[in-house]
Amino acid sequence: MLRHLVRFGYVVVLGLACFTAPVQAQELKSEPVLVTFGDSVANPNAISDRQLSEMIDAVVPNETERLLIFAQCYGGAFATSEHFNKPNTATMAGTHPNQTARYGGYHQAAAKALRPGKDPMTDQNFTGQTVHDAGVAARFEDGSGDTDATEQPTVGGGMALSDFSLESVVLSGTGVQSRHIVVFAGQPGVGAAKNKDGDKIWGSDSEDRKNIRQNFFWEAGATVHTVGYDGTGGWDHPGTAKGLKAALEEVREQLTYPGVDPSKEQFIFFAGDHGEYRRARQISATIPSGARSVVNVEFAALSPANEDAVVWGSKRTSVSFFVPFDEFYWPIQRDQDGNYLPSHGEGDFIVDITPVGGAARKDTLVLTEFFELFRDEGSDVLGDSPGEGLEFRFEIDKASFLALAGSTLEIGITNANPFPVTVGAFTLSAGAIPKGPHRPFFADGFESGNFNSWSHIVGN
Repeated sequence: MLRHLVRFGYVVVLGLACFTAPVQAQELKSEPVLVTFGDSVANPNAISDRQLSEMIDAVVPNETERLLIFAQCYGGAFATSEHFNKPNTATMAGTHPNQTARYGGYHQAAAKALRPGKDPMTDQNFTGQTVHDAGVAARFEDGSGDTDATEQPTVGGGMALSDFSLESVVLSGTGVQSRHIVVFAGQPGVGAAKNKDGDKIWGSDSEDRKNIRQNFFWEAGATVHTVGYDGTGGWDHPGTAKGLKAALEEVREQLTYPGVDPSKEQFIFFAGDHGEYRRARQISATIPSGARSVVNVEFAALSPANEDAVVWGSKRTSVSFFVPFDEFYWPIQRDQDGNYLPSHGEGDFIVDITPVGGAARKDTLVLTEFFELFRDEGSDVLGDSPGEGLEFRFEIDKASFLALAGSTLEIGITNANPFPVTVGAFTLSAGAIPKGPHRPFFADGFESGNFNSWSHIVGN
């Protein structure tokens, strides 16, 4: 006999039997993404490390040195990504791969230190290492005892930071002849925090943008392109994948100008604002009409700092699966106002999640309501560029999301459509996470309750 309770758009099923036999579980892997501007339903095109690498490679010649600075939450996963482990690329981040960033810490000092010229004390050129060292010296340190609450900067890439020179641009000769900087913050924010000494510190993604622009303002041969928010309030382009591509196209024009030697040019990318706690597993399963496919995954336990990030920082916790459009085209349908028209409805797909292990199964979540999201490179036709397709996102409440962590999960996907569907990936996500630490905000600023910080999105 089944007993169920409908709650928050999903069904909790107790005592459900006749499951497909579980198979070997695989660990859910970190999938780093840059969070983009806009509601996730209208604009789901978060930018993965692979996609960012491909976007940069498409416009920046191999001979051009690259410095990539990841100051957003979970930026360490970008800095250490295999996609940036190239001999022409140096990377740095304010965090380790599984950690949220902190307002007023690494990001602020790194943005101020990202400037051309020489150290007046040593007469040595500034380098990527100079920028990273400044960030490390100013990193946020927490006194709670949770090591994840103190920023742990990370480096990566195939090029040493000290080998990326920030010498002043000289329009002729053997040195750097031009330098092009892109600043990205899809959902720029402002926030404050208390460090281990009890001092109140502040930070802002827009201030980082202003500092970087000012640092290169007087340098001939340097350009700064900013991508954030909705493209207003001091931002040149909207903080979307399309906006980033537009900025990179401007860089391409500079780097391919007649007579330019790409080996004497430089490209710098600075990412701020939100990150996303996302864990994914790549799969390849074609589910016939009316059938249920099963995948078993290990969802690692969250650190206390990441639990705080989910409770206080996240707006959406969800599970989703992705249907790639690699074999056919699908024109996106819109209404007269330009809004996306979904092609599937409630019940067309059903996802059930059961924590397994030990003597018995735990309660099963059966999810029937979802958002249909599209991943499109801008043509309004899915399938004409790699990585395009539809994502089906099922939201769950934060308590259920946290309860799944630290478990082996048996996940079933039922296809109730009259045609087979191929699934390419399954994801558990805490959604966009702003810089922390994450505690409730009180009107007096800091003194009430167990409060360390506050933050919110602001365009300028």
